[in-house]
Amino acid sequence: EVHHLVPMSEQDNFEYSLDIESNLVTLCPNCHRQVHLGMDEEKYFILEKLFNMRKTRLEKCNINVSLSTLKEMYK
Repeated sequence: EVHHLVPMSEQDNFEYSLDIESNLVTLCPNCHRQVHLGMDEEKYFILEKLFNMRKTRLEKCNINVSLSTLKEMYK
């Protein structure tokens, strides 16, 4: 399943579009549910892995976000 790492609901906080390939990740259905509905510990474990894989690509597209800010977006 395709998932926006930086949620589209945060678009107003960014100058550049979040609907780009660098912000898209593919998740299995179980992980996708965990990111949206899981307990914080499970959710943040997945988010940290995804963030570490995508941080540089996001920065190249002018989407600058820290891991702590990303975690706040998922509370």
